[in-house]
Amino acid sequence: MGTCELVSPSRFVVRMKFHPGAVAAFKEVDSGRYDARARLWSFSVREHDRLQGRLSPLRPEFALEPLPRWVVDVFGAKGDAERERRRRRSASARSIMSDEMGETLREGLMPFQREGVEFALKRGVSEFN
Repeated sequence: MGTCELVSPSRFVVRMKFHPGAVAAFKEVDSGRYDARARLWSFSVREHDRLQGRLSPLRPEFALEPLPRWVVDVFGAKGDAERERRRRRSASARSIMSDEMGETLREGLMPFQREGVEFALKRGVSEFN
């Protein structure tokens, strides 16, 4: 028996005792990465269901407790749309900074100030009071 544990918004790890059939299945998943130090396999959340499918022939000898469905939905394929929106907002903020701010002002900003302006632009703040 193994368990899945979300370790970042895009990856999860599998905690289990060694099982040769499971390891063979892990190697077939594109995003599978083995951490020899921690002795853990990690995978993209997007491939969670694919991994479960590859392991199904090993039941009942080996079973992997899945991540909750809502976790897979939020952080898997459905989370891609939100990440894409954030990426576009960030690109738009950088574009506004480079197009509408004077070069002297933009270059005079310290890194934390630049981040603050980008943060405000991403949130739709157009003027500061």
